[in-house]
Amino acid sequence: YFNCLPLHHIGGLSIVFRALLYGFKVILVDKFKSEDCINQIVQHKASLISLVPTMLSRIMQTKEITILHQHLRAIILGGAYCKSALIKEAIKNNLNIYKSYGMTESCSGISGFWVNSHLEYIESSGTPHNGVEIKIENDEILIKGPTVINRYYNQTPISRWYNTNDIGYINKKGFLYVLGRRNQIITGGENIDSSEIENIITEHPNVNKVFINSIDDDEWGQKIIAYIDSN
Repeated sequence: YFNCLPLHHIGGLSIVFRALLYGFKVILVDKFKSEDCINQIVQHKASLISLVPTMLSRIMQTKEITILHQHLRAIILGGAYCKSALIKEAIKNNLNIYKSYGMTESCSGISGFWVNSHLEYIESSGTPHNGVEIKIENDEILIKGPTVINRYYNQTPISRWYNTNDIGYINKKGFLYVLGRRNQIITGGENIDSSEIENIITEHPNVNKVFINSIDDDEWGQKIIAYIDSN
């Protein structure tokens, strides 16, 4: 398993946990560089890799992309919204994509699916993993299961269902669609609280008001944009 995700994120840390449980080898790198990653995948004969969409986008731009399918059994893709065009381009290059949706509070994965087998649901985040239940209340995604957090440190216990604060719906076939997260912008796999950015900018003496929003971006998924009323 080639692990180029940071270990302070659940996506990277969970790979190490799975390796300890199932006894597979992990190749760790301290920094993601698309060309170096491909070279090391070939060198170490890695068959699996986890990526956020920004990483996949950069790998798709390398010359070596045409040979990557000869080495990788699958790419686990998650961490942020990914445009369908990017996934389709990866599939055209014979890459097997498992699209995953999860968060730290659920010890990583909540739902997922093999996109190559269900192209009609390419915009979705798949179906719940074994033992996980998902429901929608007031357009918000609620989850429960054995891996879901019981409480935050020094906080009261969480109720039976955990509110992800993500907005979405489930279609008739049971596939989950995630439309966004309240008050947060996900860029390059990082969750950014828009209110924190707003508070920082507002501290500037020449700023009267500020409004934070996001715009779509092919590489980062979303980019932060600020509308500022200044003196």
